[in-house]
Formats: sequence, C-alpha cells, structure tokens
Amino acid sequence: MDTGASVTVVSKTFAKYCKLRQTSAGREIRALGATHQCGEHAGTVSFPNTRLKMFDTIPIVSADFEREPHYACLIGRDILRNWNITFDGSAKRVTIID
Repeated sequence: MDTGASVTVVSKTFAKYCKLRQTSAGREIRALGATHQCGEHAGTVSFPNTRLKMFDTIPIVSADFEREPHYACLIGRDILRNWNITFDGSAKRVTIID
C-alpha cells in the first residue's frame, strides 16, 4: 500500500505474468524513491476471498522493482480512495472497510 502514489504500480515481471495488455509505451512516475519509466496497461484488480469491490479495467503502470522478490504491486490512491483504511503498526494489521 502506498498512500503517496496516485496510481497502482506493478512490477514489469508481474505485468508480464498477468498478461496485462499494454496500452501505452509509458510515462515517468516518481515512486519507490526514484523516477521510473513505466509502461501503461489496462487491467482488472480484485481481492479474492474478500467482500472488497473489484475494479474493472483501470489504468495500471508497470516499473522495474528493485526488491521484486519481496513485493510485486503498490496499491495507489486510485483504489485506496474507495475505502476507509486503518493501520495498526504495533499489530502489523491493516483494516479495510468498504
């Protein structure tokens, strides 16, 4: 989760794995402490085994993630703005209310 990101970003490897359709050669974004040249894709985001709303055909950008084995997606405000989210740091728990 990245509350500073305006859009959802996935790793280029994950975009390829999910067979996301690229819609544009890309744009630059500032994320993960650096500027990245990103591809733009169209994709659907869902949260299986939850009651959270599915987001059908939204723009998603892809970038090279330096620590890719540890994560493949940063959920941006484009999705987060739809929920009430609380973070309990000491319990390492995120609660999402739709």
